[in-house]
Amino acid sequence: MKPVLIIGRIGAGKSTLLKALGGSDGPVRKTQMVEFHDWVIDTPGEYVQIPRFHSHLISIAMKAAVVLVVQDAVAETPALPPGFCRVFPVPVLGVVTKMDRPDARPERAERHLQLCGIDPPYLRVSAQTGEGLEELRRQINRLREEGST
Repeated sequence: MKPVLIIGRIGAGKSTLLKALGGSDGPVRKTQMVEFHDWVIDTPGEYVQIPRFHSHLISIAMKAAVVLVVQDAVAETPALPPGFCRVFPVPVLGVVTKMDRPDARPERAERHLQLCGIDPPYLRVSAQTGEGLEELRRQINRLREEGST
């Protein structure tokens, strides 16, 4: 099965989310370069925040079954430029992280995802409390299975 490509700005919670989904016990660390694992392609937040890296994200997506775009619920601005996610050749799933934070504004995060070109539904999750993780796993598995045919 093809892997999942996960993208999002620095500090959006990508690595923490992957740790929660994978059940690893190790410490969360900053992703320094694109990392290919058996079920996921992890990217540094700089690939989203520095426009000259955007073409790399598009190229990497060719190897994936699905792109997970992580938008944290406390960010005031969208992770990507308007309509950017429409360029991906595979399904794109919008994930709102940090739902456990008291300052979380999920409706704003979902508007950001929509602005980036991602269609609803969006999945609201918290890697800290486990909220929404099971549904996210189901969606990932479904899209990976569909992408392998």
